Amino acid sequence: FLKLTSGAFDVIISEPSNPWMAGVASLFSQEFFEAARSHLRPGGLMVQWFHLYEMDDETLATILNTFGSVIPHVTVWNTLMTDLLLVGSNRPIQPDFEYMRAQFDNPAIREDLGRVQITRASQLLALQALPEKSFRTFVAEDRPIHTDDAPLLDYAAARNFYSGATSGLLRNHDARVRPLATGGLFIRDYFEKHPMGKDDLKAYNVHSIALQVPKTDLTQGGIDPTDPLDPRSTIGI
Repeated sequence: FLKLTSGAFDVIISEPSNPWMAGVASLFSQEFFEAARSHLRPGGLMVQWFHLYEMDDETLATILNTFGSVIPHVTVWNTLMTDLLLVGSNRPIQPDFEYMRAQFDNPAIREDLGRVQITRASQLLALQALPEKSFRTFVAEDRPIHTDDAPLLDYAAARNFYSGATSGLLRNHDARVRPLATGGLFIRDYFEKHPMGKDDLKAYNVHSIALQVPKTDLTQGGIDPTDPLDPRSTIGI
C-alpha cells in the first residue's frame, strides 16, 4: 500500500502478525519504516507494535535500533505486560494535555477506552515506558539493523519462538520505576499542570491490575498505589 499510494498521513499504525510467520518480518525492516516515514505529514505519528514474549533481548534491541535508525523521535509505550508500541514522529512529540482531557468527554472515545480500563488521561500517559532520551540509548550505527538484504529478524524470531524466552530489556530500562522527577516521562509534565489526585491513583490502580502493566512510581515520594500495606494506597476504595 505504501509503495502504491502518493498520500500523506497524520498517523500510520502497523500491527502485523508475529515476525516468525513467513514474510511478516519484512514489515519490521528498515526499508518498511523508511516507506512509512516518507508518507508521514509533518508531525505525523508512526505507531509500530512489537512483543516481548518469545523474544530475547538481542532481537528486541535490533528492532528498536532499526526503528530508531529511520524515525528521529521515538517513545515506547507498554500496552500490556508483553506488548509494546513504538510511537515515532518526524518532529519532537509533545502531547496536548488539554486536548487529551477533553477527549474523555466524548462518549464514543470514553466507551472505547473504557474497554481497556482507561478512563482518565493520566492512565493513558502511565503507559509510557521510555521517553525519547531513554530510547536513544538503544540506537547506534554499530548495532544490528534488520533490512531486506540482511533479514536478521526472520531467523532470530523463529529461534526465539521455540526457546520460549521473554525479553527483560524493557523491564530493566523502564523509566516508570524511577521517581517522576528523573524519568523524563510525559506524565510528569501532565501532573505539573494537573496535580495528581485520589481519583488518578484509583483509576491507575484499577487499570494496572486489570491489564497487568508494570507499576509506575506515580509520586516523588515513591508511593506504590497498588500496595495494600501503604496507607495512602487506593486498594479497596
